[in-house]
Amino acid sequence: MVARTESAKPRPTERTDLPMNVSGHSWQFAVLRLRLDRIATNVRGIVFSQFDRVVVTTGDFEDLGVPHGATCFILDLYPDGGFELDYTDADTGATIVFFSARADQIAPAD
Repeated sequence: MVARTESAKPRPTERTDLPMNVSGHSWQFAVLRLRLDRIATNVRGIVFSQFDRVVVTTGDFEDLGVPHGATCFILDLYPDGGFELDYTDADTGATIVFFSARADQIAPAD
């Protein structure tokens, strides 16, 4: 077994868990781009971001207990332009249901 010298230790900023074909900073830009895609989605000129408050503009979710005009929060943004929404009780803040919606089924609450 070869003893490790002080100069052979990885630097704190050096990623040792990445595949061998990832070199330099290219992985950092790829991760940043993935994070930005999840932060905001531009649909019909409206930018929806994670944790935005939105209003349901359709009655498609009434079978889940979400009425038309209900206020929800965006929990996640999907690559296909869909959203994971959280509908909560306005008085207690308890989650009633999580559900997926398309951009044409919601509008900004403000």
